[in-house]
Amino acid sequence: MRIAYKILDQKQHNLNVEKGGGSIYTLLHIAVAKLDVKAVVKLIVREANVNCADLKSGDRPLHLLVNIFNKNQVAAAKIL
Repeated sequence: MRIAYKILDQKQHNLNVEKGGGSIYTLLHIAVAKLDVKAVVKLIVREANVNCADLKSGDRPLHLLVNIFNKNQVAAAKIL
């Protein structure tokens, strides 16, 4: 993840934050699902679309966070 953080910190890299690690989720969906607060903040700073819907389920990053919050309130609260 250190490499990903460095890339997110550097504005000169042409990084499409709307692309994901697979065919469905965006990078923000993945960061939220992993409860990676640092990555979530960096993606939002890079203007990631916080309302981008998952292509399959229609879930937005906030929907994922609410589902996780119901299972692990302490971890999910860090992102809120």
